[in-house]
Amino acid sequence: EALRKLEAEGFLSKGHGSSLVVSAMSPEEVEETFRIRAVLEGLAAHLAAERATPEGIALLEGVLKRSETALDGEAPERLLEWNTRFHDGLNVLSGSVQLQQLLQAIHDKILRYRRITLEVGRTRKVWLQEHRAILQAIKDRDPARAERLIVEHVLRKKETGRGIQTVKS
Repeated sequence: EALRKLEAEGFLSKGHGSSLVVSAMSPEEVEETFRIRAVLEGLAAHLAAERATPEGIALLEGVLKRSETALDGEAPERLLEWNTRFHDGLNVLSGSVQLQQLLQAIHDKILRYRRITLEVGRTRKVWLQEHRAILQAIKDRDPARAERLIVEHVLRKKETGRGIQTVKS
């Protein structure tokens, strides 16, 4: 049942015989998925700037501190986890369960691609700075700035991943 669900969602496809293989995303699918993600995360950041509680903001600040610790060398393999926790936390701060569900489906779909964008050391510091700026916009209760910053952040990560894939080919 689980395998049928993964196949229906496009994560698996039929291989030779009755085997299943992990589906690859075409460049067009990656482009479209990142554009949808940017719009949805933009909405989440906008809502978070309007609705975030002090406790929620404190949780995101803690995630950023843990990200910095991982970036400084204690656990670089955990960067994807902390990056994901930041985005998930931001989505929770939006207060929209439906939006969180949509974004979770997109995050699951592009997880492999997100890993690629975190493999380059120079981009790690950039995304952490971008996360700080997004959180500051939320703390400042500036929905338009929070939305703009997260959209730029997501689209920049897509471009970084495209360049990495080109180099690795």
